[in-house]
Amino acid sequence: MVEIYRFSPFKRFHGICLHKNNNWNSETDIEGIPGIDASFDYLVVGGGNAGVTLAARLAEQIFTVALVEAGDFYETKYPLAKVPGAAGIGSYIFDSVFPFSKRPINFTAPNDELRPANATVRYREEAYDKNSWPVELTYPDSVSSFPSWLKLGLKSGVVGETVEFKSGSLSGSFYCPLTMRLADQTRSSSESAFFRSLPSSVYLQSLTLYKNTMGKWILFDQKRATGVVVSTTGSKYELSATHEVVISSGAFQSPQLLMVSGIGPTVILQEHGIVVVVVGLPGVGQNLWDQVFFGPTYQVDVETFNKQYTSSHTGVLTNHGFDYVAFEKLPNSSRSAFSERTEKDLSWFTEDWPEVEVLCRRTAFVGNFSDPITMQPKDGKQYASNMPVLMTPTLCGNVSMISADTNDLPVIHVNWLTTETDQQVVIAAFKRTCDIFHSEAMTPIVIGDEYFPGEEDQIDSQILGIIRDIAMAPWHASGTCKMGTRSNRLAALDTRARIDGDCKMGSPMTAPNHIPAILQSEHGATE
Repeated sequence: MVEIYRFSPFKRFHGICLHKNNNWNSETDIEGIPGIDASFDYLVVGGGNAGVTLAARLAEQIFTVALVEAGDFYETKYPLAKVPGAAGIGSYIFDSVFPFSKRPINFTAPNDELRPANATVRYREEAYDKNSWPVELTYPDSVSSFPSWLKLGLKSGVVGETVEFKSGSLSGSFYCPLTMRLADQTRSSSESAFFRSLPSSVYLQSLTLYKNTMGKWILFDQKRATGVVVSTTGSKYELSATHEVVISSGAFQSPQLLMVSGIGPTVILQEHGIVVVVVGLPGVGQNLWDQVFFGPTYQVDVETFNKQYTSSHTGVLTNHGFDYVAFEKLPNSSRSAFSERTEKDLSWFTEDWPEVEVLCRRTAFVGNFSDPITMQPKDGKQYASNMPVLMTPTLCGNVSMISADTNDLPVIHVNWLTTETDQQVVIAAFKRTCDIFHSEAMTPIVIGDEYFPGEEDQIDSQILGIIRDIAMAPWHASGTCKMGTRSNRLAALDTRARIDGDCKMGSPMTAPNHIPAILQSEHGATE
């Protein structure tokens, strides 16, 4: 399966919202001048969660920093990962990186007076440092009633509650904390947290923003990156870095920018007439890890968010994230159809690595992601969907290109559901999710049989066909600029996120969600 995407890191994952901040008169206070060559200590290409965090932390140290972003500030746009891969890199073992996950997070306990009594949150306050800065993390005041029933259904299927996942254990279910401000129930994004919370004197002195600006190719002195040619509304100019060039353009466009600059698989570079700058990096654009999610829908006897919002402008539509999540290794009862090859493939993952994540995306009909509007039920009844996510994809994809111009979309081969192992796991996960709906614990609210896709399609080949039709990407792509030692053929970066060890270029890997991306940039800013 091949997909081609164009996206801006400013428009990815949880996004970036405009927020008024008294520290700035406007974002134009720090905007660079398009078309004019300029030099800085650091040049960061890509303004997503990783790039914004890194640029802010470097500016905090009074380095001059240019942040180049292909997008703009926005309020609502389309969205553009913890995965195996860092094993063996000493500075990225859990004990080493865990402190960096605490550094940016300012945790606020939930308001139990406003949350429903059956939505009580379990959490460990000691998992967070007091007075950390600047990303706000808390639990929303409004939650759907459906997760309280899902929790019971999961327990009946031997998936118990856990206190929290932040300390490294991925097993069990829990209410989801969100990066949001408890006081006004609004999003705490990397832009609002890092860009707009430091005194203006720091940013006005240290940070320059080039928005609506595309990185075209990296400039080199021998093998040392010295800058990037960028383009703003068609005008090309050079931005230079005296210290380092940092590429943080996401899992798709980071490898594309490296390849058009002469860093990557030799065969691909020669095919497009690109001069090879760094030889022997076939891993650039390879090792693409991605996931899919899908799931059935049932009619339920609970008030869902559509009704609450339209009648009283309250409820979970004021909650901008997932209510409830569970991770599990599939039980023996769900593994009876697994082949020896499937069990062997799954044994590659660590013993505590979950095979399935179950998402409760509020209370709603999800259905077929390829047609989310016209397929909505029009009968006025209430529906709920649970969506399993494949956590153990066994065939990586890759990112390639159709030309040496970054204005042309990268070509993305995701390789979803192409192996027997992936197919058997998603079929088992789909059935497992149906079993939860059919559990005795959920009997009081489930009305009738499976509404979507319908219980007439229940043999494995039919279920797989349905999953192929309705599967959706959660935008968790990662790994295309893999870190590793020199002995790892597919490692694009060394253990300090640099190209070829001595080439002064960092490229933080993207992660399944924004907190690990911020963590990696916090770590990188100290090196």
